[in-house]
Amino acid sequence: FDLICCDALPDEFAVIETALELLGSGGLFVAIGLLPDPAWSDDYPARVAKLLGFLRDSPLYQTAEIDCSAGILIAVRLPARALATRRRGRRSRAPRQ
Repeated sequence: FDLICCDALPDEFAVIETALELLGSGGLFVAIGLLPDPAWSDDYPARVAKLLGFLRDSPLYQTAEIDCSAGILIAVRLPARALATRRRGRRSRAPRQ
């Protein structure tokens, strides 16, 4: 897929891993509803933190977060050639030739 949008509801955490595996190179993953809400269950904040940590730390994705009323994270699945460059440094870029 080129775009996957996920309203981070508790039921959707079970399928996020599969969704990310189906995301193509250069594809966008958009997660909405990531800021704390009084209606969340007790385990929900830990699930959100785990998802955010995975996407932020993974060498497969470049992420950007939007601090708005709902909380939005956009992750781009990096192309294979960008991965080799990124492994040298968290946010490094390939030298221009």
